[in-house]
Amino acid sequence: MVEAEAPEELAEASTRAAFQVAKAGRLIGHESIQLHGGIGMTAEYAIGAHTAHLFTLEQWLGTGGHHLSALAATVADHGEVEPIR
Repeated sequence: MVEAEAPEELAEASTRAAFQVAKAGRLIGHESIQLHGGIGMTAEYAIGAHTAHLFTLEQWLGTGGHHLSALAATVADHGEVEPIR
């Protein structure tokens, strides 16, 4: 159960989960099409339709890049980091 006292932690956790789901959905879609080849995108196979649904959901709920940027913005409290040489 999620505690009501920590809305910031809940928001960060949901952003992390959304990023992982976006990344996994894109990988699954691409790999399933690669597995079946060009025929995976034809009307006879559901793979193309499911991949299109995954990509539509990603655009609707926020792309992986959007969620990654939101997570990167929360790291600002660490100050400047020296580059690795």
